[in-house]
Amino acid sequence: MTLPASQPGYTIRRATVDDIDALVQFRVAMQREVGKTPLSNPMAEFTRATREYMITALPAGTFIAWVAEADGAVIGTSGLIFFQRPPTARDSASSDAYIINMYTVPEWRKRGIAGALVEQIIAFVRTETSTKRIFLRAEVEARPVYERAGFVAATDVMDLYIDRI
Repeated sequence: MTLPASQPGYTIRRATVDDIDALVQFRVAMQREVGKTPLSNPMAEFTRATREYMITALPAGTFIAWVAEADGAVIGTSGLIFFQRPPTARDSASSDAYIINMYTVPEWRKRGIAGALVEQIIAFVRTETSTKRIFLRAEVEARPVYERAGFVAATDVMDLYIDRI
C-alpha cells in the first residue's frame, strides 16, 4: 500500500532498480554530510560497495526504498531493511524494521519531504508486514522529523565496531 504521495512541488514513489544511481549518490552525500568518511574506507570503495549492495538488495526486496521527485529529479530518499529475531514477550512478530538512507537535498529541506517519506515507510510496515517495531538512528537536527511521526528517543542501543578494538 502506498499513501497518496503527491505534495505541492514533489511526489513520492517506491524506488526501482532505475533509481539505484540516485540511491547510491544520496547515501554517499549523507555519509559525507554527517562526517562518516573515515580514511580507512575511501569514498570510492564505499560508493562501489553501496552500488553492489543496492544492485542485489533492491530487486530481492531485502532493501526497500522510496524516492521523492520534483520535475523528474530525485530530491529525497529513504530506505528500509528488516532484521529477523526471536520473538519477545512484548512482540511475537519476530522482526524489526530499520529506517536507513534518509536524505533530502539541502535546497529541498524544511518542506515536509522527510516527513512524507517516513509516513510512507510507516504505512508500508503497518499494512504490508507483521512487524511492530520500527527504529532508526537520527542526527540531532533530524530528530524533530521522527518525533512528529511518533518516534521516541531511546538509550538502550550500544555499538561495538570490531575493527576499532
